Amino acid sequence: MRRSFKIRVIGEIWWPMGATCATDLTGWTETPPDDWQTWIDTHADDFSRVIDFQVETGECRHDWRVVRSWSSEESEVIYWDCMDPIPESEYV
Repeated sequence: MRRSFKIRVIGEIWWPMGATCATDLTGWTETPPDDWQTWIDTHADDFSRVIDFQVETGECRHDWRVVRSWSSEESEVIYWDCMDPIPESEYV
């Protein structure tokens, strides 16, 4: 059975060197990899180093379940800060 997956990744990009960024990797697979870290390392080309990630899989768009959580709450906060930053004008 084909399962979809969504991987939320934070890491350091190649240029500017060391800048922390985030991305989503999505796709389909017949058999999920045993080691998601290795899969991400070979598919996250823009990153020089992956810091942390979360993996969700599902059979349809509304059937997602987390199969690998963030290693810390801070990682999730960094992900959302990178994906949806607050404009400087909104800082208090």
